[in-house]
Amino acid sequence: MTDIGEALRTYLTADANVAAVVAARIYADVLPQGATLPAVTYWLTSTETMESLNAITDMASASFTLECFAATRSAVVQLAETVRLVLQANAARTAWGVVEVLGCSFAAGISYDFDAPETGSDQRRWRATQDVDIFYRQATSLGD
Repeated sequence: MTDIGEALRTYLTADANVAAVVAARIYADVLPQGATLPAVTYWLTSTETMESLNAITDMASASFTLECFAATRSAVVQLAETVRLVLQANAARTAWGVVEVLGCSFAAGISYDFDAPETGSDQRRWRATQDVDIFYRQATSLGD
């Protein structure tokens, strides 16, 4: 079966622009405690199978929330924009590993926030959050 989340991670880590900033620090679901910044997390929020009047098609969509983390506001803005541009510019009709991606769309703009400094520190951890819908081909039977 297709793991669209792992395909998203593979695609982002393979992109030279993203890898130059975060290397392989792209995590599913949650940022590990003590993780080196900058980093990206993603989590699947919903999926939908596209149906026609007479059949289930092989097209599907998956909605993800992406969070970018960095030590400064300017670094998180730059990372979030890089991730957005990479997904928008290069995603349509490409293979992400074994997944054929048909395109991406962003549900809204990017929101910015920060975590309060830990006790005894004035260092904030900046966060940029964006929601993306990825359209892709999925298996239509167990043999696919």
